[in-house]
Amino acid sequence: MRRVPEGVPFSCHLMGSLGSNVSGGGLAEFVTLDASKLHVLPESVDLRMGALVEPMAVAWHAVSRSGVEPGGTALVVGAGPIGIGAWFALKARGVEKVLVSEPSADRRAIIAGLGGSVVDPVNEDLAAAVASLTDGDGVDVAVDAAGVGPAFTSALSGLVPGGSLVVPALHEQPMEFQPTQLMMAETEIVGAVGYRPAEFDAVIAAMADGFYDTTGWVQELPLEGIVDALHSLRSGVGGKILMQVG
Repeated sequence: MRRVPEGVPFSCHLMGSLGSNVSGGGLAEFVTLDASKLHVLPESVDLRMGALVEPMAVAWHAVSRSGVEPGGTALVVGAGPIGIGAWFALKARGVEKVLVSEPSADRRAIIAGLGGSVVDPVNEDLAAAVASLTDGDGVDVAVDAAGVGPAFTSALSGLVPGGSLVVPALHEQPMEFQPTQLMMAETEIVGAVGYRPAEFDAVIAAMADGFYDTTGWVQELPLEGIVDALHSLRSGVGGKILMQVG
């Protein structure tokens, strides 16, 4: 039997999750599951924040896979929910020097409103911004939360020699890159999918400690507005939309 590396939550390519591709969950009226699958929210974490634990755990797992240490430096490309979650996770792990690259003005404003450093990779010099953040060294880790080729290659180029690029984003299209970049700088590319159960608890604890903030990026809409909400997110406007059911 193949040994699963430490930190990798799945042992095969066949994945199933409640509310997605197995019975129950989602919009089911009832669902039955083992009590061991439940995670308790402390009094200081309300249900609105609790609804964000799952996507924030995706980002937390990605940051865990990056191997970044407290005091390190990081670049996040893409400021959708997973990119925002990666920014929170990095801060919670003691990584203060974090740059977020995002072409959408709306999403740049979200990160800036939370106190983050942002750069427009289309109209500004991303390489210069990374150099300014790291005194010319490059970042220790980069998180591809965009899922598009230019973001991936820019993140790879921003790494310090020996750095790591972690990819939690789903790429819809194939892309090209020059593997010699990996050889010359001994950099790594690491995939990240899903999360481990303990990472739910880690996110909840970080939420209880005040590391997460919903200001400016979380909206609540009635279920009837779901189509418009999907179009809005697809166009790069907004962060996370919670649908009200019932």
